[in-house]
Amino acid sequence: MVKFQISLNSFNIKIATELLSLSRFERRIFGQTFFEFWNRYRGENGYFIARRYGTVNDIVFAMVLHGNEMKHDHIMISMQLAAEGFCVWDKYKSKKIVLISTSNKLTDFKFGMIENVEPFPKEKEQEVLEDLKVFNWFQNIENIVINFKEYPK
Repeated sequence: MVKFQISLNSFNIKIATELLSLSRFERRIFGQTFFEFWNRYRGENGYFIARRYGTVNDIVFAMVLHGNEMKHDHIMISMQLAAEGFCVWDKYKSKKIVLISTSNKLTDFKFGMIENVEPFPKEKEQEVLEDLKVFNWFQNIENIVINFKEYPK
């Protein structure tokens, strides 16, 4: 599966390299966090987007789940807004964002990355802020703190 995903797009090699740069423990945390997130939305139906962000070693990992029936164009626009919205919300502090998107049925995987986050021109930033308001994203942030032990009892 990994070889298949990487071979589809050479850009995916960069994303795979970022994921593989994580330690075994960090990858385990990422996996557990993803499946907890997925469990929360796997029973949803219809048209929806859910996002979760986490930072590991100065890299932001954005997880995006979408309804199984969403059109490709809508998914891609939502992924872009999820990444750009985080850049603006984070005040451009993070320099790299890796996006992983899938349907809540774990089909239709998509990947993206912003490698060098820089402040947007004022017009672009205002456009992103307006789009975020329409989607009601970054308006009411829910912080989730999860503690993991490398060697649980």
